[in-house]
Amino acid sequence: LGLKVPYVKQFYDVSKSQVGAYLSYDVTLTFDRPNQAKRLEILRNLDILAEDIKSFPLVKRTSSLADIVKDINQVMHDKDAAYYRIPDEQEDLSQLLLAYKNAAGDEIKNWVDPGYRTLRLMGEITDFNTLEVERELRQIEQWAAKLFPQATFGMAGGVVNDGAAGPVGR
Repeated sequence: LGLKVPYVKQFYDVSKSQVGAYLSYDVTLTFDRPNQAKRLEILRNLDILAEDIKSFPLVKRTSSLADIVKDINQVMHDKDAAYYRIPDEQEDLSQLLLAYKNAAGDEIKNWVDPGYRTLRLMGEITDFNTLEVERELRQIEQWAAKLFPQATFGMAGGVVNDGAAGPVGR
């Protein structure tokens, strides 16, 4: 029956729209000491990981604290597109994180724990192909190991929980 079922067709159409996604997964990076997620190098590497993930054919978009930092940086510079980036200086990053925490309150907990030890990156996919999803999830784990050797890597979400990739994490 597939797309002939109205509910399935509606869900499929939303997943193909600019807003919707078919499934999602979360990448978590947990550091052994507090405040590591506030470090400039860590946020830059999170941004690199997100950009790498976006290169996959099934990925519609990613979201993380790095995106929020880039958004706030741009806003603080009169919406100049040249500032849609992680700042160059640690002090600037610290000010942006404080501004976000003060303005957004509890929303920051969606992306980092209160002790700034665990970061979350969400990936949304447009379609499901078991072999491709398995390949992508394993590649993410390899990239994370390279970018964050000091962190414990984990994954969760519909794609991972459904067993497409088997156990993922180190």
